[in-house]
Amino acid sequence: MRTALAMASMRGIEVRLIVPEVSDGFLTQYGTRSYFSELLDYGVEIYMYRKGFLHQKIMIVDDDLATIGTANMDMRSLNLNFEVNMFLFQSKTVHDLVAAYQNDLNDSVSVTKDSYSKRGLKHRTKESFARLFSPVL
Repeated sequence: MRTALAMASMRGIEVRLIVPEVSDGFLTQYGTRSYFSELLDYGVEIYMYRKGFLHQKIMIVDDDLATIGTANMDMRSLNLNFEVNMFLFQSKTVHDLVAAYQNDLNDSVSVTKDSYSKRGLKHRTKESFARLFSPVL
């Protein structure tokens, strides 16, 4: 997934991620953040959602196609758990999701290369530790 996002961004496609500022687990939160530098280097825009825990999994493509559901992009979700996503094509619901996404974006703060590089040693250490477990998160 990381490679696909980076390649899309390198081709000039606008790629934005919204992740919760506070996650539901230490390893998930810091494991996720350990990849920010790489994604930012490829031009992916990253935003931290500040109004609570954001658990939805939504992907919107060209305001015309969307997927929403429970599936995470990990081995457990894709191979072991019973999780589902719904795909919507040219539907009013896609436009509703776009509006909701815009609201979530307004409640988020942009993560820039500069702001990310200024995080402290404590955060860097937590990210390095959590990244060790990212293949199984």
